[in-house]
Amino acid sequence: MPNTPITFVHLTDLHISAPELSDKHLQMDTVAATRHSLSEIRRLAKPPSFIVISGDLTNRGDQASYEVLKRVLETEAPKVPILCALGNHDHRSSFRAVFEPDSEPNDMPLDYDRVLKGLHVIVLDSSLPGRVLGGWEAGQMDWLGTRLKKHPDLPKLICSHHRPRISDGDLAWSCLTIDASEQLRCAISGQNVAGILTGHVHMDCVHHWYGVPVISNAGHHAGTDPVAYPQMFNMTDAAGFAICTLHASGLSTNFVPHPQTRHVLHEVDPSLLEHVEGAD
Repeated sequence: MPNTPITFVHLTDLHISAPELSDKHLQMDTVAATRHSLSEIRRLAKPPSFIVISGDLTNRGDQASYEVLKRVLETEAPKVPILCALGNHDHRSSFRAVFEPDSEPNDMPLDYDRVLKGLHVIVLDSSLPGRVLGGWEAGQMDWLGTRLKKHPDLPKLICSHHRPRISDGDLAWSCLTIDASEQLRCAISGQNVAGILTGHVHMDCVHHWYGVPVISNAGHHAGTDPVAYPQMFNMTDAAGFAICTLHASGLSTNFVPHPQTRHVLHEVDPSLLEHVEGAD
């Protein structure tokens, strides 16, 4: 672990939507919510070392919405590195067209890594096109194994949209598949992984998974009501982000909620999602 603390910000589930799309099922103004988070981040006494956004960057995965997101980040985010993962609402080719215009268009998983302030950050694409749950495509875990061997002296931070399956009671749509979770567990076993940043479930939560903290937060579309979950998937008036600091003793997280009522905005029986392969 580092001798000097490393502070970074974790955002997730922005669900940005271009104004012309009129996304009626969005419970919140996600552009305004993202701007609010960025304004709060700018209030930090010291800028974060970097920002991680763990997927569902847009609501429909269209280029117009990625253009909106790019403008918001360029004009309102602190001038620090921003690392984006992709979620089940994202489209790889549309993201690359806007954020990587000089790269060759393709629909391959968006996996990459960076060394930032003495921390080795590894971003994994857990999205499976057309699916709500998460998993890995061929070659992704081999790539991860190779990257984990790089920079052996540095702690690792992993980011993916879907968290690993924590227990047998997890609803299938809410996390990685059982096989994908086990593949990830085997890949990171014995490695110096300080934490895993995730999204998807729209809840402020920390799980300890085989000794590794798995962190998620409410996102910017609406929050999931942890009182009713998993019996009911209630979407509430809630949003926010997290400030994380890696100390020599380990990873700490402070959740930063927006002003909120936590009124229930929408109710879904989560068992219905288990039977809808392409639900989002």
